[in-house]
Amino acid sequence: MTAPDRFMYGAVDLSQVKAAAEARETPAGEVPVLTEVSAGNLEAAVLQRSTQVPVVVLVGTARSPESEQLKADLAALAQEAQRAFLVGYVDADRAPEVAQVFGVQVLPTVVAVAAGRPVTSFEGGQPRQALKQWTDALVAQVGGQLSGLAQEDPSAAQEEQGELSELDYAIALAAQGQDEQAAQLFEALATHKQDARAAAYLGLYQRTRQTEASEESAAQQTQQTLARADERAWAGHIEEAFDLALGLLSTGEAEAKERGKERLLELFRLCDPADPAVASARTRLASALF
Repeated sequence: MTAPDRFMYGAVDLSQVKAAAEARETPAGEVPVLTEVSAGNLEAAVLQRSTQVPVVVLVGTARSPESEQLKADLAALAQEAQRAFLVGYVDADRAPEVAQVFGVQVLPTVVAVAAGRPVTSFEGGQPRQALKQWTDALVAQVGGQLSGLAQEDPSAAQEEQGELSELDYAIALAAQGQDEQAAQLFEALATHKQDARAAAYLGLYQRTRQTEASEESAAQQTQQTLARADERAWAGHIEEAFDLALGLLSTGEAEAKERGKERLLELFRLCDPADPAVASARTRLASALF
């Protein structure tokens, strides 16, 4: 990695700067140090925000330990630098169209953006100290040419928040629903400052994400089963369709049981009520429910 003393795209052209009014009105203390970038917020989170402070865009993937470490380290450094720069994270798996905007060839890739333009970049993981030198040089060379984040009234902020520690700030982020930013700060505090409470909060966050993923997976499996039941019914194999819908009633999942019952009742309407297959399926349905 090379320090950003020679920028890839030349000096920042301040004549091209169009600061967003909304971005300018946001106090520095309210701006998250790390924002996940999507097609929907690319302009506001990167292009417009970079007219105020440099935005370090990390294009990575959760499949890469290097990406995850870079994300945690950059977020922690931005916090330590009191938002002299901000971090934007592009998940190349979830937002490939945004990754293409930055023309990346390797994951992870880091691109620094100032005044709406990329100014320097590097590929691959880097140790924390090298990252600090790189971000310090970026801020020194470019930060002074930008407008800076809007500042809070220090007396008002102190009255409202008192002495807000990094851990308290991370907890506040979590309470406001900014889960990913909070998790990155918890991880940085747990890793670099051996903060036991931060580690506990990080574990809690990871468990909740696992639960959400498990619930999503169960819902997907239910939908797939219902789709197969419809396919078998359409193909004329109604008893197989009954079996698939009835199978959901034995999963133990309340939502799956309810959806299986509803689909079974819909399938019954396709048949002659006197059909022995319907009578058998109704008996099995009653047994499963009661």
